Amino acid sequence: MASLPSEPRLRTYIAAVISAGVAAAAPVLVFGHGFDDPVLLVLLLVAGMLGERSMTACFGDSHVSVSALVIMIAAVNGGARDAVALAVMLGIAVNLGNRLPAYKTAFNVATYVLSSLALVAVLQASRHVTGAYQIATLSTAALADLAVNALLVAGAIALSTRRALFGILRNNYGWLAPQYVMFGTLAYVALLAYSELGAASVVVIALPLAAVHVMGMFAARGIGATTPGTSAARHGVRHARAA
Repeated sequence: MASLPSEPRLRTYIAAVISAGVAAAAPVLVFGHGFDDPVLLVLLLVAGMLGERSMTACFGDSHVSVSALVIMIAAVNGGARDAVALAVMLGIAVNLGNRLPAYKTAFNVATYVLSSLALVAVLQASRHVTGAYQIATLSTAALADLAVNALLVAGAIALSTRRALFGILRNNYGWLAPQYVMFGTLAYVALLAYSELGAASVVVIALPLAAVHVMGMFAARGIGATTPGTSAARHGVRHARAA
């Protein structure tokens, strides 16, 4: 891909992540199952794009958004195909209007896809869990999403800045885990609301989603202001993102 980084190890790593994202997304988009409710899918897409376009900066060039919850709701109510489709579109949306090399957008999309598939894998493995116990499985799925995405992007940061991988994971992403656990509860509320309200359930979660976003904004500003030496790539309450 044109304009890949000049550093050989970083270039190889980014190319490998992009290739893995494409290989993983293609069969899911072609053969996977999804919504019978296109209105809900469109509303989730709009909500996710608004979250991506209203991210808050932290760690210098890092950002916070809340679209992980949007993708989780798509996975729970629709299926793997819709979760991956939203991941692709939101990965593109985050860089719309920015003059960034194409590989950075492709890397973002790949990390979104791979982390979203980790989320889907946990949900499918626990599909027999019912009732309020689903909150635990949904929270676990959200943490799987965070773990995969943070690891992928921390790897790119470590190669580009020659910093320790586990130090990046601890300092940049460890604080996000409690918020991802909260996503499990919100996703369960969205699941119940959808069974009663259909696409209008998006309205039900709009206020708590906005509240989580505001919390992330204040937390990110506080951490960015008090943590020295954390010039990181983009990440957030949605995901870790490539710089």
